Amino acid sequence: GPFAVVTGIEIWAASWLAPVIGLNMIKERSNGVSLKETMRSNLTTQGLISALFLTIVYAMLQADAPMEDPTTAEPNEFAVLSQWYMMLVTLSLTMVMIGTIATVLLLLYIEPLDDAASLTFITDNMMYFGEPVAMSACAFLNSMIATMLWVFGRYGMGAGIISLLPVWYASCRVVVIFRYLSAWKNKHLPAEERAA
Repeated sequence: GPFAVVTGIEIWAASWLAPVIGLNMIKERSNGVSLKETMRSNLTTQGLISALFLTIVYAMLQADAPMEDPTTAEPNEFAVLSQWYMMLVTLSLTMVMIGTIATVLLLLYIEPLDDAASLTFITDNMMYFGEPVAMSACAFLNSMIATMLWVFGRYGMGAGIISLLPVWYASCRVVVIFRYLSAWKNKHLPAEERAA
């Protein structure tokens, strides 16, 4: 039940964030810049990051459960903490896979288009151009929380509490950087060009 709620919230958040990111990538572009080339470059970078992150999440999924059975010192897959770890890593894996496949599909569809058709395609599918980053952001959060749970399970309460600090800091930095970049305005872009 609680995991279904977490999943629903993250899917809603990614769905809300995807078009915002897609629009942010192009809203302050300079006049005369090829939108097709810009988006192709962005998608290539996003796809590479998603694919690299995918390998990390796969490794996390194949690691031993964070909690050990006190009687046998074997990994305890049935401990609640171990189950949350696996569910968060699986959700991360799902989101990174979506991000990776989305970049491949978008690259396949935008490649044969000229600049005019690319503009229409990008405008009609703005959400999908931001989805790889939105999914990777949620996967990043899930993997950080899963890592924290792993530290709690393997090293106990003291190390787990200390692991909260870097996770909190990393999450705050990502949000702050995103907010500042979203608010940036290209001073060399006339208002009529921005409106267009």
